[in-house]
Amino acid sequence: MNAHRCILVVAAAALTAGCQMTPAEPGGHAESTAAFAPTALRIHPLTHIDAAKSTPDKPAADKSFIILHFELKDRFGDAVKALGQLDVELTKPGVGIAPGMETRELSWTVKELSNPEQNVDRFDPPTRTYRIVLSGPKWIADWANRPESAKREGPAWLKLRAVMQLEGGGILRDEYVLQ
Repeated sequence: MNAHRCILVVAAAALTAGCQMTPAEPGGHAESTAAFAPTALRIHPLTHIDAAKSTPDKPAADKSFIILHFELKDRFGDAVKALGQLDVELTKPGVGIAPGMETRELSWTVKELSNPEQNVDRFDPPTRTYRIVLSGPKWIADWANRPESAKREGPAWLKLRAVMQLEGGGILRDEYVLQ
């Protein structure tokens, strides 16, 4: 019986030795996570212009807000998160001698997306988008809320351009026309 137990112990030891964890190959983890790295940025149609709201104790300021929703997609088309810096521009069509040219009206830099805690705070799980509030002058809300009769005056559209510089390299960009 003792010889039988010794054979079992030796067999178990041999099997267990073959199941040891081996360290990953150099670069193996980076390659596997790179498969889910963002490859595209898309400004989401939830993006909209919102006027500053007035309250009884505080009248509305001469501000408006652009609520920017954007998503990052991996090569499989799934929404992902990533760290980096986001630069946003607001342009409108030129007038006068340059009607086909765009003019840059405003720009914002969102550095908070480089910080993991702040990045997560800006991510909206139900929509799988980042939600960024961009503060601007009141004329943006006035343009968005203009009556139908005034739509022939002023710019026909405003365009948002978003460029994200990813940590570790890579640049993603997209444009979205507000009408």
